[in-house]
Amino acid sequence: MTTAGGGALTQAQSLIWAGQQLDPDAPLYNMALAFRIAGPVDVAAFRRAFTELVAGTDAMRTVFRTEDGIPQRIVLEAVEAELDLVDLSTEADPEEAYAAWITREAAAPFDLTARLFHSALIRLGPDDVVWWLNQHHLITDGWAVAIVYQRMEQLYRTVTAGGEAGAESYPSFDAYADYEVRVRTSDDYATAVDHWRAQAEIPTPPLSFYGVAPRPGETTRTDRITAHLGADRRAALQSFLAAESAGRIMAGMSQFGVFATALFACLSRITGERDLAMLTPAHNRPSPRFKATAGLFIEVLPLQVTVDEGETFRSLLGKVAAANQDLLLHARPGTSSGAQNRAYSVLLNFINASFGDFNGWRMASEWVHPGHGDTDHSLRLQVHDFDGTGDFRLHFDLSRGVFDDVREEAIVRDYLRMLDALLDDPDQRIADVEMLTADERAALAVFNSTAAAVPFDTVLEAFGAQVAVAPDAVAVRCGGASLTYAELDAAADALARRIRDAVGERTPRVAIHLRRSLELLVGILAALKARCAFVPVDQAYPVERIRFLLSDSGASVVLTDAA
Repeated sequence: MTTAGGGALTQAQSLIWAGQQLDPDAPLYNMALAFRIAGPVDVAAFRRAFTELVAGTDAMRTVFRTEDGIPQRIVLEAVEAELDLVDLSTEADPEEAYAAWITREAAAPFDLTARLFHSALIRLGPDDVVWWLNQHHLITDGWAVAIVYQRMEQLYRTVTAGGEAGAESYPSFDAYADYEVRVRTSDDYATAVDHWRAQAEIPTPPLSFYGVAPRPGETTRTDRITAHLGADRRAALQSFLAAESAGRIMAGMSQFGVFATALFACLSRITGERDLAMLTPAHNRPSPRFKATAGLFIEVLPLQVTVDEGETFRSLLGKVAAANQDLLLHARPGTSSGAQNRAYSVLLNFINASFGDFNGWRMASEWVHPGHGDTDHSLRLQVHDFDGTGDFRLHFDLSRGVFDDVREEAIVRDYLRMLDALLDDPDQRIADVEMLTADERAALAVFNSTAAAVPFDTVLEAFGAQVAVAPDAVAVRCGGASLTYAELDAAADALARRIRDAVGERTPRVAIHLRRSLELLVGILAALKARCAFVPVDQAYPVERIRFLLSDSGASVVLTDAA
């Protein structure tokens, strides 16, 4: 197949390409959108318009191949663009069949050397049609999806009106790739690179979410939990921003600033850390021409703040606004890096793009999550209002290596609490926000009222007595797993024997290097049963700190897991 252009990858493409190589069969970067159109779509006209769309959009004809060990961006002269027609209207339950179809298709991996999009028309009824468009992130971003949608809508109008759907006026992504090469030779670029290197040297501790530290590489599986802003929060946000524009709140604040401040506040409470950082995209579209160009432009850069003791939402809003201004000042194409991206486990993606109706018909979009994501980012909060309703959708993309069902529910709940508190009273202290529901407070009161004198000298005596009284009662739960008192006792005894054998005549100290889990409690009890002291070593600690603790404690044995 002949080519029409291409060349070296941009920096953003290089990072995505490298990430995909780590898990080549996982749909880490699928961007699948379902545009549900409430109208009598002309299938033949839609197909013709789609063919013209692909012919005129070089990003959609781009593939990636390796030459002499170096990945190359190759723009094909033409690709197969026949639009599949999937008729689910005759199914017993069209909605159920549709949900199963998009879930399956969103998770289908792409071959980077071949076509990097899949598109179809799905018929659910006579005036109910879905345009399915799944693209690899290497050729698109959120803004680019809106560009492609708007092109398709205009092409369909032209075709159905009997006109010629020429696409020769569409700007080429090649122009941006050339622009990035030129930027890299400028003084501004050198200054920006120095700035981000200095930012990388600012110490920010690794985050533990509800006591669980991320373990990069453990799993690519992620869940998407979606929350809608809702009428009340939407009104509160509009009121807040209106007050800001009248000069009564922090000058220069924005919708992004509000969502970012609520996320920093939430992280400070659930992790206990004050020095915080998250990644957020720089859009790299400095000109009207680039704003009209489809393709991958965004790069992610760190936004860093310190949440001081006594910090209020208002003061944190100011810090976020200043940090964001600093980010925009030093954002230059090509300045992101793999090391920088891996250094932060949280990403906030505020997408300021929208689609609009299709040919005058109402359109409702759905961003379908592929169920996987890169392993470096445990929490990705995607905020958008693609349909222009004013009701933002908040997608919490959560790594299953960190967030079980309980923690998934908790992070959404706690973030929305912080957002509500900010909008209700920006002058209140972040530390004063009540994080427990009324039911949780009542349960805590019950737990705290059970204190009583214990007629035992040691923890093991007390535990042994409980094993004897209620061996089949649940002793500990973690996520969906649990152990009874008898099971916990047996597991601890078995491990204690192995510890005694391993320790021998050496120092009776056991380092426990485990995350919050059933195994952690088994390890603690086993160390005590082996008559050893245990030394907790947090998995979130830097490697140098872990080495120091193991050396300084004189531990003879380390309990950890395969990961």
